[in-house]
Amino acid sequence: MKHLFTFLFFIVNINAAFAGDNYGFTVDQNISTVELLTDGSAVVRYAITFTCQTGHDPIDIVDIGLPQDSYVLASAKASILPGAYIPRENDKAALIEGFTERSLKIGNTTLIPRKLGKIEKSEYAPLGIGVQVPLGSEQISPGQQATLLFQITMHNYIYEGDQKDMASLRFKPTWFGSEFTYGKTLYQVHFIFPPGVTGQESVYHQNKPSFMEVITPNTPQARVHFLYEIMGSPSNAPGEYGISFPAKYVTHLVKKPGFIQKLFAAFIDNLVCICPILFFGGIIFLSVVSSRNRKMQYLPPQASIEGVGIKRGLTAVEAAILIEMPLDRVVTMILFGLLKKKVLRVTQTTKPMTLEKLPVSADLTLHDYEKDYLAAIDAKGQFTRTTLRTCMVNLIKSVNTKIRGFSRKETRDYYRSIVTQAWEQVKGAQTPEALMGSWEENLEWTMLDRDYERRTTEIFSPYTVYYPVWWPYPSGGGGGGTVTIPGGDSGGQVSVPGADFAHGVATQMEGMAGGILGDTGDFTSTVTSVTNPPPVYSSSGGGGGGGGGGGGCACACACAGCACACAGGGR
Repeated sequence: MKHLFTFLFFIVNINAAFAGDNYGFTVDQNISTVELLTDGSAVVRYAITFTCQTGHDPIDIVDIGLPQDSYVLASAKASILPGAYIPRENDKAALIEGFTERSLKIGNTTLIPRKLGKIEKSEYAPLGIGVQVPLGSEQISPGQQATLLFQITMHNYIYEGDQKDMASLRFKPTWFGSEFTYGKTLYQVHFIFPPGVTGQESVYHQNKPSFMEVITPNTPQARVHFLYEIMGSPSNAPGEYGISFPAKYVTHLVKKPGFIQKLFAAFIDNLVCICPILFFGGIIFLSVVSSRNRKMQYLPPQASIEGVGIKRGLTAVEAAILIEMPLDRVVTMILFGLLKKKVLRVTQTTKPMTLEKLPVSADLTLHDYEKDYLAAIDAKGQFTRTTLRTCMVNLIKSVNTKIRGFSRKETRDYYRSIVTQAWEQVKGAQTPEALMGSWEENLEWTMLDRDYERRTTEIFSPYTVYYPVWWPYPSGGGGGGTVTIPGGDSGGQVSVPGADFAHGVATQMEGMAGGILGDTGDFTSTVTSVTNPPPVYSSSGGGGGGGGGGGGCACACACAGCACACAGGGR
């Protein structure tokens, strides 16, 4: 089945090839240790040193790809250490006893690793075969260097070998996306054999270890230790490393695949060459499905440790981002806010919509996203698409920062309750004048309701109402034809039946969003490609990047006796 997974990973990669973000970092060293245990499990450890490049976003989350899906999430733990960490000659015990709680002495200074919070299943690793480690308050800022220390236990990790009475496995360390990484990486891959295995019984496959020794940690038995040390690219870990040893030293082995499984795997491996039309058809189909599923998810998943309590004080626009309302609705909400503040005036409602910037009074304070929004309007009164995209990206990142340390679920529920209260205030109005006043006051909050048109129709139907003077369509018309707006605020108040008003408002909102954005789906995709990029997979060993995220792997087993145990997945 590993071959089938490899095939599917490559298909999905086509959809993710255009993902992007403002992360940039070097992976100065990537130290991995595979300690094999007598029950057939293993402890996988990493000490990965990052330097966040200046001019880029802080590294706030790291995805680590793992060899297979038998990992024990509850066993995962991580910490972070300032600077770089390489086990010294007198510190070999760290390879077995673990990095995560060991101090580092530099000169006369002793640095203690700082424990990190909850580790969760990765949203970016292929089929979830990996974990994500939020750095929280320990994020690595531009210009800083720090080492992530991580370990996790893998069950059912050692396989039957091709040779009788032998056990074997392969391993390839995790790596990181080429679009985010720079320079070269020092890789160290350590294998620690089960207790009792002697140097004469240990076997390596393909690549000869750089170093072999027997180490005696603080345990009753000595352990054979292989070390591979290589310089390579941070975006593609060099080499795949396999070992074997007598099966008598472990109590449980994973059985090698039978003839039918091998035949099916071979069929999958050759399917790309045999059926290129079917292959690329599958690429397009899965790409479209993946894109549709992710298109509106513009907040990155679990971008920080889930905290407790409610984050109060967000504006309606910021709450819309938190709730992940469609971006065309968010863009329209900002426009309405600026129209009501008399900072903008619509002069043409046809596509592309044309606006006029008005002087901002000294006593008026604008939000940062409103300033960015105004900056996106050029001298012709039209939106510069790339600048508006930057406005939305900055808004999303700002909201994501503000809610760190708070419960997203509780906060979302809180703002949904504000939407309910806003509707109750509008509904409680007793006269058309009071109704319109309450509607204008609560407009942005009620726009957070995805059932906006139906609710508006129910409330407004008994009344004859009027359009506000700031409304871009003073005639009450939709966005289908050209409407030239008179100068100043003299658009007038046009009386209409309440039901027509409700329908007109919904239609005009959609028309305004289209006039600003053009293809709203395409605009949303350009934003989500930055704020929540899709996973990047590759059949040739390429990994995805983002959030300081982890690398990927899609390895095909060259022999039935070796576990397909290269680390993979990630952002």
